[in-house]
Formats: sequence, structure tokens, C-alpha cells
Amino acid sequence: MTEGTTEIPQIRIGRFKEPKGAEAYFSRLKLISSTPKFDKYYMCLLLGLQERILGDESDVESGYFVDSYPGPYATQADIIAALLIEAELDRQGLMLSDVQGVERLMRRILSPYSSTRLSVDGIDLLNRYAAGGFSLLRQDIPPTNDVATFFKLYCKMLIER
Repeated sequence: MTEGTTEIPQIRIGRFKEPKGAEAYFSRLKLISSTPKFDKYYMCLLLGLQERILGDESDVESGYFVDSYPGPYATQADIIAALLIEAELDRQGLMLSDVQGVERLMRRILSPYSSTRLSVDGIDLLNRYAAGGFSLLRQDIPPTNDVATFFKLYCKMLIER
């Protein structure tokens, strides 16, 4: 860097990455949707968040498929962030009375200036929760091309776990 110039910091952008194996698993399931890939990611995510199962970073694809919430998910950014906060508070055993701990967690995973309302760490956690949810999904529901059968089994899984 020369005198009088300012170094521009590197900005790391959080990006949504599929769980490894998800593309092959879901390849036969044809959803009629404007965002079918994110819909499948979201199903895995909800299951991982509900069960508080965080996959390993190695369970997540290296390439990303989207860097912000698509279509109808864009208006749900605050709800998704809240679900992540709830899961992390529970997983880490943080009580709401631990104001400093809660504040530290929220500063780490939230970014009010991001369209997703999440920091890079927050999106990385979402990807890992999606991977955790996918591992359960893959165990309990065999791959199928029948959308009705899949959703019946998926809903049963959400309710019974």
C-alpha cells in the first residue's frame, strides 16, 4: 500500500450452500415452485433447526447456489433469523437472563445491513443446520418422485420428532 491510499477491507459474503448429497437425493422430486432448490434447502433447514442438529462444515457443498433469500423467502428474513437465534440459544444452553451471552450470540450471527439479516457466521450456521436436517431426512424418507408421498412423510417427521 502506498502513502495516501486506503486499503479496502475484504468483505466476505454469506452464501447458501446445499448439504452434500441433497441434489442427488432430491433429483427425482419435482416441485412446482419458482424456487424449488431453495424450497428443498428450507425443508432440510427447518428439520435441522427443530431438532437442533448442526452438521459439520464438511457436510456442506463448497459451491453456493444463491446468496440471498429468493422470491417469497425474502420477506421472511426476520423469522428465519429468529428461528436460528432460538436454535442457537437452546443448543448452546444460553438463558435469556444471560444478557451478555445472548447479546454476544446475536452480534455474531446477525447483520442488520444484510438482506438476509444474517452475518456470514449466521448463514454458515444455517447451512450447517440444513446439513443436519438433511442427514435426518435421508435416514427417514427414501428418495421418491411422488411429491404427495414425500410431503406426507416429511410432515409426519416434523410432528413426531
